[in-house]
Amino acid sequence: MKVRTGFVSNSSSSSFIVAVKNGGEFTTDHAKKVLESTGIIDVLAEKLVQCAGEGMDIIEFFREKCVEDLSDLYDEEAQVIKNNKEAKFFAGRCDDQEEFAEAFLCDTSIDYEDDEVVVKKEGGY
Repeated sequence: MKVRTGFVSNSSSSSFIVAVKNGGEFTTDHAKKVLESTGIIDVLAEKLVQCAGEGMDIIEFFREKCVEDLSDLYDEEAQVIKNNKEAKFFAGRCDDQEEFAEAFLCDTSIDYEDDEVVVKKEGGY
């Protein structure tokens, strides 16, 4: 009978091994390639879209947040609205007690902007 003494996994932890073939260090570039190969980017992207909810105009966004004007919002939210009044807004929510992707999004700071989209992590976590 074989008894396993390493790489034991349960719901709160997981073991793994990394071998860098040329004897070098395991770098962030290596890790990015590994994560890209797992499809985790797709999982996180799908979860971000799912957590974002339904799009709404600025009036609906204010109703969703139960606010009357910009002064009732977090500074980052107010700034996004000031700079993008004609945009479609999504009042995203996630829970760090849920599965990995949603917990990751809750615990990760997001501050992203390009020509098409702005994502700011709401305060509270």
